[in-house]
Amino acid sequence: MDQMSTFTMDQSSEPCSSWKSSSRENFGDYVLMVQCLIERCLLIDLSRDECVYTLARRARIDPAVTLAVWKGLEKQNPAFFEEYSRRPHNSETRKARRAQQAAHQQLQSAKMLQYLDAWQLPCNGT
Repeated sequence: MDQMSTFTMDQSSEPCSSWKSSSRENFGDYVLMVQCLIERCLLIDLSRDECVYTLARRARIDPAVTLAVWKGLEKQNPAFFEEYSRRPHNSETRKARRAQQAAHQQLQSAKMLQYLDAWQLPCNGT
């Protein structure tokens, strides 16, 4: 299992000693780990500043590294980041978006139940 998949953003954990090596391979792995963590921040709708702060505090990533990787991602996908930067990123917006997603999932579940009821599938093999 690779280190990226087992990495947790635990406030009390010490930075992995392998990241301290100056070899290119380990540096590349470190950058990929930071990229992965930034992507997680994007998934939970954190702003750039919130992401930098969170990674510095919880994963002990130097803010300069996070910003450099963030800028690299912006260069790779400018359209996404342009749209992402326009959206409001605050706790109320996140709560509203999560509520909307939960309502959508409930609607999908209700539609599935209606579909199964329409077929009048027997329960428990009867």
